[in-house]
Amino acid sequence: MAIPLEIYGKLRCRFTENALQLHANWTLYTLPSSNLQSIILEVPCLTDSEISLLSDGSSVQISLEIDASSSSQLVEVCNAQSHPWVTRWLDSIRQLYVRDSPQDVRLVLILPLQSGYLVRDDILQVRLSGSHKAHAIFSCVDPGQFVSAMPASRTTQKMDEIFGTAVGGFLFANDEMEFRNSDVLHVLEVCLTLPWVINHQYERRRIALVKGVSNFNSRNRLFDAAVGLRIGLVILDKPGHWLQGNDEFSHIIDEFIPIDVTNDNGLPGRIVTAIKDCSLPIDGISTIRDRYLYATVQAAEMLSFPTSTSKAIELCIDKALMRGLVSYPFPYEERISLLKDEELETLPSPMIIKPSRAGGSFGVFLARTKDELLRAENRIKELGKNPVVEPYLDGPEVDVNIVLQDGKVLHTEVVDNLPTMAEGFPSQFQTQSWMDTGSLFPSSLPDTELTLLRETTSWYLQKMGFRSGVFHCEARVLRSGCTYSSKVSGYPRLTKLGKPHDSSPKVAIIEMNARAPGTRASEASIHYTGVDYYALSLLAALRNDERFRALATPFKTRAKWWGTGAIVAEKGGIFTPIEMFDALAAKSPEIMKNVVQWTVFFKDGDRIDDPFVKGHFHWVAWFLAYSDIGRSDLESIVENVRESLRFSIT
Repeated sequence: MAIPLEIYGKLRCRFTENALQLHANWTLYTLPSSNLQSIILEVPCLTDSEISLLSDGSSVQISLEIDASSSSQLVEVCNAQSHPWVTRWLDSIRQLYVRDSPQDVRLVLILPLQSGYLVRDDILQVRLSGSHKAHAIFSCVDPGQFVSAMPASRTTQKMDEIFGTAVGGFLFANDEMEFRNSDVLHVLEVCLTLPWVINHQYERRRIALVKGVSNFNSRNRLFDAAVGLRIGLVILDKPGHWLQGNDEFSHIIDEFIPIDVTNDNGLPGRIVTAIKDCSLPIDGISTIRDRYLYATVQAAEMLSFPTSTSKAIELCIDKALMRGLVSYPFPYEERISLLKDEELETLPSPMIIKPSRAGGSFGVFLARTKDELLRAENRIKELGKNPVVEPYLDGPEVDVNIVLQDGKVLHTEVVDNLPTMAEGFPSQFQTQSWMDTGSLFPSSLPDTELTLLRETTSWYLQKMGFRSGVFHCEARVLRSGCTYSSKVSGYPRLTKLGKPHDSSPKVAIIEMNARAPGTRASEASIHYTGVDYYALSLLAALRNDERFRALATPFKTRAKWWGTGAIVAEKGGIFTPIEMFDALAAKSPEIMKNVVQWTVFFKDGDRIDDPFVKGHFHWVAWFLAYSDIGRSDLESIVENVRESLRFSIT
């Protein structure tokens, strides 16, 4: 990697009321491809006596020595303690002492090469979360603040002013014996190659969100995106919702409007009335719930807000209508048909029976015989849903996440979905659950199949009438060159077929969703690609094209492998944790060292509904892990964590 400019020097810090003096080397680099300058500053490790002097409240004097080829310059930093980067450096020294870490640590400051405004206030936190070596990511600027650029040169004398243009930074811990600045520069070049500083300042806008969320943790990324983009939310939901009158989220929720959210023909009109009667101006409308997409889009059309068409949305949410659209070019035996008695003998077996309008693997059944199919049909009707039947398609299942703007594909991502328990994923109770068991990034399918998936899904989206937005599609690859095998570890792993199929692979569409992926899938995507689908969904509702386009830019390269594990509650009863993530991290840190996030969805003593009564399975836990080595290593990490977690449902 070519470095156009490198300036180095030494920081000298003297405390005015005691004898403590600190020295630290620093190096400044320019990275034009990421539109930034970076200062890498040593964080010295202090003794007990030195740390006590650092903590006694003394004022500091800081000077920066600039080493040049012919001479050195010394620049005094005026009012040093008022500079955010100075405070961060001193805090970093304290943190390193408390952690008693043997790792070599640097404070990395990020300076823009272009004056303007951050594309979102928390852009550094979002994009750098993809690096496990970047810790304590911080910002030095206020929301919406203008940031000034001061490009350095080899004749620079105002180094104190250049340091002062830092907009944020992070601590970088190197696992290697020798610290390499090139490792830091690689992280910056990968993560921040996007228009992260823009010329235009966007005023705070406001979106009405139809049907809120069940709890904060279930959609924390949505709330974080709203804050980072300076978008206020007005929640429309049933009276008594947990957000109504909740002052804890007043910095995010501008207003809560209680309405009747019964999903009937009158809901769009009630939404329109609530928005028109709101005391605050509202600039757009959105929802994160599949069931409310159609009504929300109808209301947006009535209010002339930016939106996709209600006709396109209806094709998405009604599986029977969508199957009719995407049936071509598939032959009849691969086509979806409504469940009718006279068609039973003509449909292939095994078959999937599920509600025409539902999500989250609700009411999904596998039938291998006519009797099983009829029982499943009756069960779905008991759940108040209309059933559709489709052949079970034998091929690897994937998620295809797509970002469109004016018909142009800005970003696509293909994710391998692990087989469900109904398809042979290891199960304690041999449960026929269709809940997700995990996913792996990037997909290991052949490049030709990945291209086919991207082209097919984007073509169908535009055929349905979509032009812009975020879309979460599910598909299977028929006659794929890969299949899942459990020979290596007892868990299914995607492997190449020994003998290829006689005919070419084909994409079978399962679902086309006009929304971002779910919370956990979106979280994994941020770490893998740097793209925040919830942020894009909010910007799409405002038709904020510049920021939408900028934030749809993925990482420059993707050197890591990421994977998730989802633990399904296979029966109902009382949940008792025995050894979950925190306990496992304390007992066996080597098992958890590559796990960056985890969630346990139930507390000790919680009752889990019986899925065979309610028609809906739940996850007990979820986690996100990575590997720097490769796919096989990642699979072993995920499998090892799954095997090590212990709980009971009685």
